[in-house]
Amino acid sequence: MPRRYVAVCGASEATPSQLDAAREVGRLLARHGAVVINGGFGGVMGAASEGAAIEGGVVVGIPPEKRALED
Repeated sequence: MPRRYVAVCGASEATPSQLDAAREVGRLLARHGAVVINGGFGGVMGAASEGAAIEGGVVVGIPPEKRALED
């Protein structure tokens, strides 16, 4: 079966329960072999990345060009 790539997008500011849900999404995606792709920063995207990493999954962060140049 080919590898699946899933983009996870969401707010940079989120409630604790929203962040917990995003972490669980990341964990489930990684557990099923999906690569998690997102902007790579905090909030929902960061939480999904954390969840995927906890499961040993692959995470690809693609930061917005402007922010990448500033950092």
